[in-house]
Amino acid sequence: MEATAFRAAKQTNLEEIDLISLLPGEILGTIISLLRIEEGARPAILSRRWRHLWRSSPLNLDDGGLWFLPNRTQIASKILSEHQGDGRRLKLHHIHGVDLDGWIKSPALDNLQEIDLRTGSLPLSVLRFAPTLRVAVFASCSSFLEDTPQSCSFPHLKKLSLSSVTMREDTLHSVLSGCPSSKAC
Repeated sequence: MEATAFRAAKQTNLEEIDLISLLPGEILGTIISLLRIEEGARPAILSRRWRHLWRSSPLNLDDGGLWFLPNRTQIASKILSEHQGDGRRLKLHHIHGVDLDGWIKSPALDNLQEIDLRTGSLPLSVLRFAPTLRVAVFASCSSFLEDTPQSCSFPHLKKLSLSSVTMREDTLHSVLSGCPSSKAC
């Protein structure tokens, strides 16, 4: 009887131990950056240690997890204004009618590696990500980077996808010439 009670107590203690919180902050930050917004925010609600990590880890802002919320634009704006880490990924498919230029200039998106936008028009400020982008997906853009400089460089770009995009020929040449190789683009 005592052995059974001891095993039950030992099992309960093991279940209560939060082993993932014992990982170094850098590893936890990487884990959080790979999660969608709603998944990354949950641990921050439960643990004080995760709260700081979520705000400073590379941001993965995908509005797919926010599309059903009536105040999704305000939530995304708040995330961008409060996030202290660099940007890893920005994917906007469901949020429309926002000051995209203001969002693009947000420090929370510094060093962005992946961008996936489906919007009416792109502000020229999106080119601030050119030096760090690895993946760029643009769709449903009626006026794609209208005032693009003659040369823009995408030294790390591995994938460029343009779908239902209206652009001038010189803009297309400028973007493609800035890719590391024609195979990457």
